[in-house]
Amino acid sequence: MIKRRLFTIILFFTFYFSSPASLAENKVSVIHNGYVSPIKGFEFLPGARDDGRRKIASTVTLVEGENTLLIADPGMAAKGVWPTLLKELATRGYSPEQVTHVLISHHHPDHNTQLGLFPNAVIVDHWATYQHDL
Repeated sequence: MIKRRLFTIILFFTFYFSSPASLAENKVSVIHNGYVSPIKGFEFLPGARDDGRRKIASTVTLVEGENTLLIADPGMAAKGVWPTLLKELATRGYSPEQVTHVLISHHHPDHNTQLGLFPNAVIVDHWATYQHDL
């Protein structure tokens, strides 16, 4: 699942941010790979454990391009993980203000709840762009 998601992100990023004449080198890194718990009130999901919580896969991806710094699905990390993610950005020489784009794969809270951490980023939201095309 993670490989398919990374492939989709790389493919999207390559076509969305590259000119037809030349494709820039992009570096893709998973800066968080783990699990999160459901939001309170949504505990009764298929696969819930005895404690009422469900283990949900969580991946936050960073794409470093020539003039672009993109984070995909920043809401996928649990609240307590954010200091670690910000540290991961800092060790690569970036601050949240330097993130140029945030990609949202879809509109579940576990994918988009941390958008406010990146005040200068353009939100790449295909659903908002194409919602009336069906």
